Amino acid sequence: MTRLSPAHDILPRDRFRWGKAMEMATPLQAPRVPETWLADLSPLTRVLVKGGDAAGWLAGRGLTVPDEWFVCRDLPDLGRDCFVARTGNAECLLHDGPEGGLAARLGPLPEGLEKGTRILARDDLEIALGGEHAATLMAEFCALDLSAADDALLYTRVAGVGVWLRVEAGPVYRMGCEPSYGEFLFETLMHGVREMQGEVIGFSDFYTIREDPQ
Repeated sequence: MTRLSPAHDILPRDRFRWGKAMEMATPLQAPRVPETWLADLSPLTRVLVKGGDAAGWLAGRGLTVPDEWFVCRDLPDLGRDCFVARTGNAECLLHDGPEGGLAARLGPLPEGLEKGTRILARDDLEIALGGEHAATLMAEFCALDLSAADDALLYTRVAGVGVWLRVEAGPVYRMGCEPSYGEFLFETLMHGVREMQGEVIGFSDFYTIREDPQ
């Protein structure tokens, strides 16, 4: 069954090449890549592991959790864009990349509790904002000082919406929110990007930029 992004209805169609990524219909390639851009990365898999012996459940699958809270640890052996972050004493957020290496490692997710641990797939709207004016836009939409975020996973508000946020080199701002707020958040950022003469780019465009940021 084809999945749909929370922002599906407002994603651009004209001259975009659409297709599927992880069984989600999404724009893959834009007609051009502008200096300031916004990408919908909702096709990616995100998993929350919480309660009980969450770290032990992950260790049983060969995944080590950072000791520090709210610190991202990349998982390059599982492919591009995979990372884990401890978000509580017994809570971790896992993020898969376009190759699905993390999903393959985890296997089918158990339903209900497993020895007191709950494993939940998160259907977040995930956004990446980057390019020339990205920092200016984030200063407008987020009150938090992000200049020294380093490898942290932050919980904050962007345009009034609660998000998890990771700042990557560039800077590129990666964020996710509950699906019910997804269309509003994407549309708000899209308007901001367009005011800077930027535009939405495709899912594949995002990874092309990551491989060749110049």
